[in-house]
Amino acid sequence: MRAGDFQTFLAYALLYRVQNDPLLEPSRLHMVVLAPKLTKGYREELERLGVSLQRQQPGIWRLQGGAVIHPTWVLETEELAGLNHPLLTLVSPTFLADRVGTYEMLREAGYTKLVVYLAQQIHQFQ
Repeated sequence: MRAGDFQTFLAYALLYRVQNDPLLEPSRLHMVVLAPKLTKGYREELERLGVSLQRQQPGIWRLQGGAVIHPTWVLETEELAGLNHPLLTLVSPTFLADRVGTYEMLREAGYTKLVVYLAQQIHQFQ
């Protein structure tokens, strides 16, 4: 994540609203950013836009104020990786760093189909 990414994300959300439901109640659209971790550049961008970060839990941040008009969260996949969040584990650096170990952990927990599907997607779109 780098400076400019939040504004790009916000622009896509607003474009979606304009094209689909310009009068949509802001509380009905929730925005979620999945990233390995919050970076300095991203934090600086939020600060300049008057957006505050509020830690909800380890790895889960609520964004409020400034340019944020919809409920918005950042999920840090490095922090959330593990059996409590199997999907986030697969989109975290953990899976890329240790494919076999991550596969085994998730397979034993009953997530074989999820792991196989995501591995196919990664291979297809390399």
